[in-house]
Amino acid sequence: IDTHGFEIDSGTVGIVVSATALPPQVTLELDRTAIVSGQSATLSWTVSDATSCVPSSIPANTQWNGAGTKAIPVADSVLTQTITGITAGTQFTLSCTGPGGTSSTDASVLVTSAPIAPNISLTVTIPGGTDYGIAGQTALLSWVTFNATACTASGSWSGSKATVGTDEQ
Repeated sequence: IDTHGFEIDSGTVGIVVSATALPPQVTLELDRTAIVSGQSATLSWTVSDATSCVPSSIPANTQWNGAGTKAIPVADSVLTQTITGITAGTQFTLSCTGPGGTSSTDASVLVTSAPIAPNISLTVTIPGGTDYGIAGQTALLSWVTFNATACTASGSWSGSKATVGTDEQ
């Protein structure tokens, strides 16, 4: 009898301990989710409980997929890769395998067409309908812009101007 009043059995006790490995934990992020065609985006990833990681993308991107496997960052660190010249919306995926199975995650970037450059149409009207002016004579300037949000004139005709307008000089 022990000090608490319980009888002690000197028989054998067996304990079975089994552990189930955790599946890999994978994160994959892009520094931006929308770009203009031809720009770059940077992927960042963290991984734990994995022994290998395989990249893929739709459509295929050789900068991301080309290495075959991706490095697994050490604990509490992040790995990055910049993908340059992206011309189509792309879904990047990272699939990692470890003792507990396989986990995948993805990150997508939307690609828009290049912005259209602003354009301006400027007309100079000289009094009397002639093709030339006389020094000191005024002229009427008329303009209209396309895809412009602001205009600035320079020289003797300077300052901020509307995107559509007229001015006598």
